[in-house]
Amino acid sequence: MSGPVTIQPGHKLLPFTADWKNELFASCSPIQEGVIYCLCGPCCAGRLHQRTGENYFGCLVPGTTQALRAKIRMAYGIKGTLIGDCLASCCGPCSLLQMKKELDAQGVPNPFNN
Repeated sequence: MSGPVTIQPGHKLLPFTADWKNELFASCSPIQEGVIYCLCGPCCAGRLHQRTGENYFGCLVPGTTQALRAKIRMAYGIKGTLIGDCLASCCGPCSLLQMKKELDAQGVPNPFNN
C-alpha cells in the first residue's frame, strides 16, 4: 500500500526574459500613427482590446487597458511589473502604440488593416 500524496500538482511559472520590441517612448514612429493614437486613443484602445479577444468596449472601464498591457506582457514573457504597467498609462498613446507594435511583431492578425 502506498502513502498519501503530499505534493499537489501546480503551475510552473516561466521566467520573463523578453523585452518589448519597441521602447515606450520610441513607439510613436511613424508620426502619423502617433497623431492618430493621440487624437483617437479610446477607439485605438478598443481595437487593441478586440484584437486580443477582449470586448471592444472594455476600454471604457477604468484599468482595463493596464490589464491588457499585463496580459500582452505575460503572453509573450516580457519583463515588467504590474506597477510598471500602470505607470505606462501615464502616457496613454505611447503605451497603446507599444502594445499595438508588440502584437504586430508577434504576428497577431489585425482585422482592422485594409
